[in-house]
Amino acid sequence: MLELNELYDVLGDCTLFSDIKTEHYEEVLDCLSARQREYPKGMSILNIGDKSRCAGIVLSGQITASLCDENGNAISVLHLKRGDTFGAEAACSTQKLCPVDITALTDCCVLFLNFDKLLNPEKSSCQHRLRLAVNLLQNFAAQTLSLDKKIRITSQKRLRDKIRLYLGYLELDDTDTVTIPFTRTALADYLSADRSAVTHELSLMEKEGLIKIDGRRIRILDRGMLIT
Repeated sequence: MLELNELYDVLGDCTLFSDIKTEHYEEVLDCLSARQREYPKGMSILNIGDKSRCAGIVLSGQITASLCDENGNAISVLHLKRGDTFGAEAACSTQKLCPVDITALTDCCVLFLNFDKLLNPEKSSCQHRLRLAVNLLQNFAAQTLSLDKKIRITSQKRLRDKIRLYLGYLELDDTDTVTIPFTRTALADYLSADRSAVTHELSLMEKEGLIKIDGRRIRILDRGMLIT
């Protein structure tokens, strides 16, 4: 569990708490009946069809949202990290049913927020309801864009094009280097590809002088190969 100062540091980077001053966090968390919960790697957090009135904020670690194909294999939809929000779409819907499987990709800690009071003004006197609602709408928009990117990436027929497009979406630092936010296995899962095939393709791209790999950091030596 996170101490209060650590928790507030995460909330300061969370879009749901944008433009809400730190001194008001306690009031907002009380309004949303906030509670922390820890999950070990591989543990299910929510399953498809689960009824949930709460959204979650990842406080530490990483989680993945996935669907299953016709053979029961998990297809990764989103990877979420510190400060990211999940489950809000279900918590805000009339049925409140989770549309995906949500699993701990690593050991993680999650902050759950009950949106009932936020959605029902008669149950809440919180002065930050409007700001939270605006932030929530912006969060929905960001997740929709993330899903659009995911669809565009996985719709590429060639694995190299999937990788080129994925790398093109990542932010370059001053040395033209991007950082992969998760493991090689999780990356392959996100690309809907075999791990060994992804590793092989990245090695080929490095041999061709397109990239330089250093763990999860990849330096782009030829910006022209990126798809944007």
